[in-house]
Amino acid sequence: MAQPPASTNLTLGNRSSTPVNTNNTTDFRQLLEEVYQGRNLHDVRRNQRIPLQPHEVWVVCKGIVQLSTLHPNGDEAIVGLACASMPFGLPFTQINPYEAHALTNVVLMRLHQMEIEQSPRLAQGLLKQLGYRLKQTEAVLAMSSQRRVEDRLKQLFLLLSKDMGQITPDGIRISVR
Repeated sequence: MAQPPASTNLTLGNRSSTPVNTNNTTDFRQLLEEVYQGRNLHDVRRNQRIPLQPHEVWVVCKGIVQLSTLHPNGDEAIVGLACASMPFGLPFTQINPYEAHALTNVVLMRLHQMEIEQSPRLAQGLLKQLGYRLKQTEAVLAMSSQRRVEDRLKQLFLLLSKDMGQITPDGIRISVR
């Protein structure tokens, strides 16, 4: 069983480079900072498993989380990536098993489902981010139907650069290994 992530008391930070796709993340980030300022955040190191509970939602404050499942033959299938301001957790999926691992060092905020149900502003912000995650999932499904590996790889890099790329003087940097 995975250990709970270490807690720190931080506020949400901005990226050092300009993100390619802000996708209303700035508005949602501001909402979280206003409503939950000073709330305990959880640091998770790269490659660590993030514990998931049936009535808890995690929101990524910094870093990238890989969401995956295991097939009966033991093969892992990546079902999504969650980056800054994106929520994930068992309340949003029917996949079993469903796992989350820190792809980079991450900072997470944990919310209980009851908190979300009692806050229309929070629910609205999460809905926008979930809509984006749905679009990302559809893009991955469309990508997987490409016959040529070269075309799938090209589409993957375009998706990663759009979702997680940072504009630098030299072009777009994808900071995922």
